[in-house]
This record gives sequence, C-alpha cells and structure tokens, in this order.
Amino acid sequence: MLSIYQPLIEKWLVRFGAPSSDLNDLSQNVLAVVVRKLPEFRHAGREGAFRSWVRNITRNCLLEFWRAKKIQPIATGKTSFQETLNQLKSENSELSQQWNREYDQQVLATLLRQIENDFRPGTWDAFKRVAVDGAKPADVAKELNVTVNSIFIAKSRVMARLRVVGRHLID
Repeated sequence: MLSIYQPLIEKWLVRFGAPSSDLNDLSQNVLAVVVRKLPEFRHAGREGAFRSWVRNITRNCLLEFWRAKKIQPIATGKTSFQETLNQLKSENSELSQQWNREYDQQVLATLLRQIENDFRPGTWDAFKRVAVDGAKPADVAKELNVTVNSIFIAKSRVMARLRVVGRHLID
C-alpha cells in the first residue's frame, strides 16, 4: 500500500504547500486515516470510488494540518487557497481529474514494477512498446524481429497478469 499511495499523497501535499519538514508525518497521518477508516469504505459500484475517497481523506488531513498550524498558504493564480483546495471535493473539477490521472499512473507504474520480472525480456519489451509507449504492433514486430501475432500474444499475457495482480487496486 505504501509504495502505491505514499508517493501520490506526498506529491499532492507538496502541491498544497506542506513543508518538507512535515511531509513524512503528514503523509503517514493520511495513510493512518485511510487504514483506520477502511472498514467504513463503501464502493457501491461507482467507478473511481476508492481513489475519490483517498483524495478526500488527503484533502481533509491537509485542511486539519493547516488549521492546527493556524496558517493559510497563499494559492497561486486568481483563487484563494481554500477555493483551490475545495476543488478537490468536486468529482468534475480539473484538479480532481488531475488527481485521478496521477492516481491511475501511480497504480499502473507500481503494478508494472511488480510483474516485470514475471516475463522474459522480449515479452516485456513487446508489451511496453505497444501498450505503454503506444507504438504500432507492426513496427514493434519489425524492431524485435518477431511476428505481429507474437506481439499481440505478449501484450495479452502481460495484460492478463496485470488484471490478476491489480484487481483489488483498480476500481
């Protein structure tokens, strides 16, 4: 859990002005709240429910941190710090959408690191070039001196493993 969520949470805490001296304690506090409240979490079939829940816990812990310090950081741009932070409450705000993208990227990167050694280098290279880099299967087949069909098989094998390993993380 730490390898997935702590880097994302810390990135957002820094974005909202958390001092580096408090970063570790604050991120640990967010994760402690997540663990403590996990039995209360209800997915209810909503896509992205867990990441939204973690986002809101991060936001609330950050608000509590600033209230305890009796400081309100200055926001950049034309909105106040509070208004900017409140954007994280809205599922449709650009800030929440950015959280969602970064969350998905962090989960994917972590899962890829976890399963990379489960595959031969050629299979892994084929998958990465097509699925991650967006290269055309025919181009990758030519680069790796294999058939296009073997590229599709490599991608399918890795994707199947990702689904198994990530089924509890992807909501």
